[in-house]
Amino acid sequence: WKGVCGEDGASGVEITPAHRALQEFMLEQMRAGMLLCLCSKNNEQDVIGVFEQRSDMLLRRENIVASRINWKSKSENLRSLAQQLNLGLDSFILIDDSPVDCADVKANCPEVLTLQLPPNPELFPVFLDNIWAFDHAGLTAEDQSRTRMYNENTERERSRREAPSLKDFIASLGLRIEISDATATDIPRISQLTFRTNQFNLTTERRSENEVREFLRRAAARCLVVRVADRFGDYGLVGVVMYAIEADQYTVDTFLLSCRVLGRGVEHAVLRHIGQQAVREGKRSIELRFRRTEKNLPALQFLESLNSEYRNTEGEVWSFPAEYLAGVQYVEGPTGATSTSSFHGSLLHSGERFGPAVSSARMQRIGEELYDIKAIA
Repeated sequence: WKGVCGEDGASGVEITPAHRALQEFMLEQMRAGMLLCLCSKNNEQDVIGVFEQRSDMLLRRENIVASRINWKSKSENLRSLAQQLNLGLDSFILIDDSPVDCADVKANCPEVLTLQLPPNPELFPVFLDNIWAFDHAGLTAEDQSRTRMYNENTERERSRREAPSLKDFIASLGLRIEISDATATDIPRISQLTFRTNQFNLTTERRSENEVREFLRRAAARCLVVRVADRFGDYGLVGVVMYAIEADQYTVDTFLLSCRVLGRGVEHAVLRHIGQQAVREGKRSIELRFRRTEKNLPALQFLESLNSEYRNTEGEVWSFPAEYLAGVQYVEGPTGATSTSSFHGSLLHSGERFGPAVSSARMQRIGEELYDIKAIA
């Protein structure tokens, strides 16, 4: 909005056509799967008052998954938001009209893509429409439900803090895990997960939709998808296992799970399902291949928690007897690498769209200057 809510009051700030367009842009990004956070230097009740009292506000409080409304620096508040949402700072974009706050974030949170809105509000739509970071393709059902999922996760975290122990919390969730063969409609989400999942991803093998289709066409290959729900809501399709069927074993080349379901026994349920299936089909072993990256320590911790004697000492390969995996169980506590306390929240999920190579200054120039053919020429 235009104006200072602490001085002008909720009825005194203006929702100009340009600011209305800004709000509509934010809602479009939310519908495309991005999360909206509010980082504001204000008194909290003054800001809430505008949301509650102004019927011409397109943005509603329920559209905001997390907020920091205080007088701290925005760089400090962004780090706090990243910790709360379990996201890397390199997945954040700050849009602000204050050159001072933008300079603070550029200096202290250089991973964040920082964009300063033009001084003339009428140029907001032109500026935002030409920032490549806001372009989206191949939206999935999970993208369109992301805000709802994060709001549900806020309720889960509240329940976790109130539970006497991790075991009590997990028992209270009423976890439902569905493991099934992938279908054609799952392909966009499968491909998306191969690119986006970094923490619990054994090989980080990235696959386009066409490459997933090609894999599914192989006679001796199988792809499983994992869906999870609990009493708070539906996580959607959060896991993928892709493996080759050989004479006496399965060879798993992709096993990944969204970090949102780690530490609750889903990992074990998936391997138990594969183990039981292998036993039924007369296979002796299941080979899990691991490729180390900077971010997939949780996947390694999980493998190491199962049984180190099945690890090939010459490489990052685990070869488990099918019967062993058919009976694997989740055990709460420090010996279980998937315990929430082991890594959940300490290794932050890295953003997929915005890496260090993306320069805020270059993106700013594109939005401000290089948005028509004459300027580019």
